[in-house]
Amino acid sequence: MRVLMAMDPTGWEVPGGHKRQLQKTAEALSQLGVDVRTEPLSEEGLAWADVLHSFGLPSEAIRAARQQQCIVAVSTIYWGASYSTSPPWAAAARSAATTLRFAAHECVRRGRALTGRPVGPLFPDEAYSTALAFEAADVLLPNASGEAAAIARELKVTTPARLVPNAVDPSIFDESTTPGPKDRRGVLCVGRIEPHKNQLALIRALKQTDLELTIVGPPHPHHREYFDTCVLEGGNRVTFVPETSERDLPGLFHRHRVHALPSLFETTGLASLEAALGGCTLVSTDRGHAREYLGGHASYCSPWSSSSIRRAILEAHDALPSSELQQTIRTRFTWSVAGRRTLAAYQGAADESSARR
Repeated sequence: MRVLMAMDPTGWEVPGGHKRQLQKTAEALSQLGVDVRTEPLSEEGLAWADVLHSFGLPSEAIRAARQQQCIVAVSTIYWGASYSTSPPWAAAARSAATTLRFAAHECVRRGRALTGRPVGPLFPDEAYSTALAFEAADVLLPNASGEAAAIARELKVTTPARLVPNAVDPSIFDESTTPGPKDRRGVLCVGRIEPHKNQLALIRALKQTDLELTIVGPPHPHHREYFDTCVLEGGNRVTFVPETSERDLPGLFHRHRVHALPSLFETTGLASLEAALGGCTLVSTDRGHAREYLGGHASYCSPWSSSSIRRAILEAHDALPSSELQQTIRTRFTWSVAGRRTLAAYQGAADESSARR
C-alpha cells in the first residue's frame, strides 16, 4: 500500500500538534510496512498513491484524488461549530447561525433534488467548505468519539468515521528516573503561543499566586503581537522557552509539578499526555474532548475565567500524579496504536470501495 500524507499549504507553515500527528503517524505506518510519503499534494503524488491521507485539504483536491481511484482518508481535527476566540455568548451565536445555515441548505437541497437541479455552495463559509471536504472522503479519522458525533450532528456528514487516538511516544520517558512530587516546582505550559492556547489568561490567573510559570513553545507566526503581550504581562515572573526538542521535553516535565493547558479547545492536547507520562499533574480546558482521554485524572477549567484557571491549578498542585492514567496512555494512546488503527481504516475503506465498484 502506497500512502501520500498531504496537508493544506498553510498547515506546513505553522508548528503544532497537527504536524506532529502527521509525522508520527507516518513513522508508525512505515514500521508496519506501509510505503509513506509526506509532501505537498501534486499530480505526480496522486498518480503514485493508493491512499491520500488528508490533513486540511479542500474538497476539490479530495474529489480529484477519488477520480484517480485513490482512497481518501481525512484526519478531521474538527473543533466544532461553536468554536470561537470570542467570549461564550459570541460562540453560542455563531453555533446557532451555523445550525440555521445548514438547516436552510438542507431544505434547498431536498427541494432541488425533487426537480433534478444541482445543489451549489449556498453558504461558502468555512463550515460549509469543511462539510464538503468531509463528505467527499472515503473515511474520516477523528481523534475522539465526541468529535465524530459533532461532525455528524453539526455538518450532517454521512462519511464513515473510524476513531484513531491522539498519541505519544512512551519510549522517550524513563519511569525509573521520574522524580517525585517533592522534587518538582511550578507550572509548565507546552504549546504554540497564540490566542487559541490562551497563555495570556494563564499568566494573568497566576498573578495572585507565588507559583512560577514556564511557557515552552514557539510564537504562532500569525500572532506575534499576542506573544509580545504575553512577555510584557509575564515580566520576570514567567520564563519563556521558544525552542526545544522532543528529547528535551522529559526533562522539562520532570522539573515541574503541574502542566496546564487552558486552551479555548482541545481534542486532547498531545502535551497533556506527554506531561502525564513525565509525572506532572494536569490542568486541562473544559472545552473539547480531553475528558475522553484524561477522565477524572485532571483538573478542568473554563478558559474564559481567571478564577477557574487558578482554582484548577491550585487543585492540581495539591494532587498526586496518576499511575492509572500513565498506564492507560502507555497501552491505549501510543503512535503504534494510532498507526494500526489508521492502517485498518485504510483497508476497510478500500474494501468498501471495491465492493461498491
